[in-house]
Formats: sequence, structure tokens, C-alpha cells
Amino acid sequence: MNLTIEQMRKIVDGAPEWAESFNVYLAAYGSVGIPCKGDVLITDLRAAIADYDRTDHVTDIQNHISPNTRVSEAHVNEAFKLNRLG
Repeated sequence: MNLTIEQMRKIVDGAPEWAESFNVYLAAYGSVGIPCKGDVLITDLRAAIADYDRTDHVTDIQNHISPNTRVSEAHVNEAFKLNRLG
């Protein structure tokens, strides 16, 4: 099962205080008991969300490269060779 980060946030935000898990097939929250197929622990979702929020998602590369960085033709050719593009 693959949940998007938005789906995870919606599940965690809508979880009642007693909920320990969420079943993605039944779209239902659960507490202690026998785990079922499709159950995802709320704590695991919170951890995944926290990890996602900590990750640096490059949206604008200009903000991540120093203006003093120079790219030479040799560097470009080496990158092409490493990626088997050239």
C-alpha cells in the first residue's frame, strides 16, 4: 500500500485520541487488538510525516547552488560519462 504524504496527514489529523492504527482498506481507525491486513500504525505515520518534513526537497535549484560555483566543460563531460549519456 502506498500512501501519499497528504493522505498520511489527513489520517493522522482525523485520528481520535484512542486510535492506534488505521485500516486503509476499511477506512477505519482501530485500537488494541489483532492486527488486520491493511492496518497502519498511527505512530508510524507520524514518524513518516516527520521524516518527510525534515527532508530537503529541492524546488528551486538556484537556491541550493552557490553563485561562486563554476561548472567546467570537463565536469559536464565526466557527468555524462558517469551517467552513460555520452
